[in-house]
Amino acid sequence: MRHLLLIGLCGPLVAAVSAEVAEYLGRVRKAMQLSGVSPKCAALTMGLDKAQLSRQLDGQEHLSAKRLALLPPLFHQWLAVLMSEDYGLPLEVTRAARLTWALRARRRMARMALDERREGIA
Repeated sequence: MRHLLLIGLCGPLVAAVSAEVAEYLGRVRKAMQLSGVSPKCAALTMGLDKAQLSRQLDGQEHLSAKRLALLPPLFHQWLAVLMSEDYGLPLEVTRAARLTWALRARRRMARMALDERREGIA
């Protein structure tokens, strides 16, 4: 939660917390990758253009928590896993969550491939 409060800071305060903000923004970027949300799709969902989102993820502009809330649930689940260390969750919980999501993604991809094969046959 403390990370979300820091995102809106500007001016001289940003320099004091820039490492922490950069770490959070890195987690946001990683959560997008892990959840399969492309930067272009994320920008459209958040009502931004891709360049603006890129600047925000680089820490050059303000990143709105309200806009992040528009991203799909899988993004937020991955972000929670990536941030779990800050909230004292044991490493085993983090590993279990990552394994669970990886297995779900693998199953989803297998189903999609099977559906594509079926459509090609029909």
